Amino acid sequence: MNLTSIIKRIKAGEGGDRARRRHISRIEKMVAAVEVRFPEVKRHQQIQQKHVRWLLEHWCNPSTKKDYRSSLRLLLEAQDRDPNWLRQLGMPPASSGGRPRDVTIIRSRSAKTWLEY
Repeated sequence: MNLTSIIKRIKAGEGGDRARRRHISRIEKMVAAVEVRFPEVKRHQQIQQKHVRWLLEHWCNPSTKKDYRSSLRLLLEAQDRDPNWLRQLGMPPASSGGRPRDVTIIRSRSAKTWLEY
């Protein structure tokens, strides 16, 4: 599955390049697992709520579940999924407090602002 459009949109803050690489690695593993489990999914745009639910319920190891949920949230945000879509999956938007993330999604629609990695 081609994830270049997703990977280009994931941006790391200063000193967050290692975290970015780890998120990308987790995203690639999750997408590969969905592709194996659901052969009808050929492109990342075809990922539906049932596929995300399967990942959340059956695929993640309990010790790394928080890390994979965070990476899954980045994948869904990079696909411009509706916040209500995330809420239905039990992944509500982050609260306004707390520590900011090291890795974010570029919101611009223009590919000129996306960094090449």
